[in-house]
Parts: sequence; structure tokens; C-alpha cells
Amino acid sequence: MKQDSSVPLQLRGEPGRLSTILRLPSAAAAATKAPSDLTSCNVDLPGVTVRKAKIRELRSAEGGLSLLKIRLPRSTAPGVYKGTVEVAGKAFPIEVNVESSASLRLFPDGLSTKAAPGAAINLNLTVLNEGNSPVTLDQEYTFCVFERGGIDRALFLALASDQLKGGQRLERLLDELASAHGGLVRVEIASAERAIPSGEARELQIVLRLSERLRPGRTYAGAWKLEDTSFPVELKLQGKTQEKSK
Repeated sequence: MKQDSSVPLQLRGEPGRLSTILRLPSAAAAATKAPSDLTSCNVDLPGVTVRKAKIRELRSAEGGLSLLKIRLPRSTAPGVYKGTVEVAGKAFPIEVNVESSASLRLFPDGLSTKAAPGAAINLNLTVLNEGNSPVTLDQEYTFCVFERGGIDRALFLALASDQLKGGQRLERLLDELASAHGGLVRVEIASAERAIPSGEARELQIVLRLSERLRPGRTYAGAWKLEDTSFPVELKLQGKTQEKSK
């Protein structure tokens, strides 16, 4: 079955991940074959710069099937774009539906610091929005921290003991996880401007408020999840290590 040249090819997705199946007429299909089985094609989308367009023949019983891939700039705004794709002298109408794509980068990309239980840590953070839509950050976030090796230790103690049976293993696991849990870290964004337009960066004042559950002398780790990225945090607690009660 040949591609109907009057019906637009539909592509939908993030700017760098657009693809669809193209049914080429036999003559055009033969003209696209290359030793690498991959060839360029011409895509025209008025108002949009097309960074890359490739077409690859697919092995199929009916023949003439190809995979069309198009890559647009990451900053291409969400919306519907209409144009044409030309393969071996044959033009096909296309309709590209660009979806919203979040892409944040953080500078610095993590934090490792000495701290005390219940302390407040002030931090200047730059957030770069490389996506194609504006992002507005919440004023507050929370995330958990666990003692380094605490989760592995909890699993070992719950599963390796021959003395624990049935529900006892689950109880031991939960007790050990609770012991390794350093509580919640509350993230407060002190900056008044929390909206970050596409392609722009914001310098933010961040306050990390730590829990009183943190134990002196131990090291805790966790990650603040922010849109499509995360900000790893390592806390080295000041003071003498306290032995856990058995």
C-alpha cells in the first residue's frame, strides 16, 4: 500500500524525538537505498529550523516501508507545525505536533557538606531551563535522606538471619529502615521569582532545613527531585558517632 500523498504524515512527540512510518512508492523506495541503509531527506517546516532528518528502510513483507526521524531544536515551542518532506524527488505533506518537554540543569549539580541536626543550609543555585516550555518552581519541596549503607544493611539483617520467620523479617526490615531514615529535608525557595522561561536561567536562593532525627557522626544522602532532574545531597553530620541500641 502506497502513501497517500494528499494525507499529511503525522508526527507527535518531544522536539528531539519525532518519528513516523512512511510508505514510499516503489521507485522512491529504490532510490533511497544506500550501503548504510540510512539516507538524508529534505524537510521543510516554515518557521522552524530542522536540525536533522533521516529516513531508514524497514524490512517488511509488503516492502516500501521506511522510518522517518526528525529532530528539531530543543527550544521549539509546543504546537502544530505543517510542512513537507521530500524523498527522492517525491514530496509528502507532514504535520508535526510538538509536545511540551521539560529539561532543567542545575549549577552546582549537587551538594556535599558538613551539617548538624536541625540546621538550615543556605545555598545559591542556578537553574537553566533547556526545555521548550516555561517552568514555575514550587515554593517548597521535601525529600528523604537515609544513612549511607542503611538500606543495604536493613535488607541484609532482615533476610540473612535464620532466626527470623515470616512477618518477623518484615518487622525487622521496617525497624532498620526507620533507624536509617534521617527524616525529611525541607527545601524552601526564598527567591520571589520562581518562573523560568524556556532558554533562560535563574539564580535562586535555596534553604535546606534538616531534621532533628539526623544522628551525629553519620553520613546521610538523598536527592531533591525537580522536574526531569535531581539534586543529590550528602550530609556529613558533625559530632561523635553514637552507637545504635540493639
